Amino acid sequence: MTNLSFDFRDRTVIVTGAGRGIGQAIAARFVEAGATVLAVDLDEAALHAAAEATGATPVIADVSSTADVERTVAQA
Repeated sequence: MTNLSFDFRDRTVIVTGAGRGIGQAIAARFVEAGATVLAVDLDEAALHAAAEATGATPVIADVSSTADVERTVAQA
């Protein structure tokens, strides 16, 4: 397997579904690559646990809600 190196310093990334599973793993990898990560999920408890584990900033939002999406992007 090839070891890919990504540099996301000075970048902000929004990861939806970051409370668990693949979303959490993606958030963790972006944090490792130096990005400021906004981890987005509806499940508050799972999101806070994932954010604590990854170092991402938790954002409770429903991506089917235009207002929540706009708020999240503004925060980014």
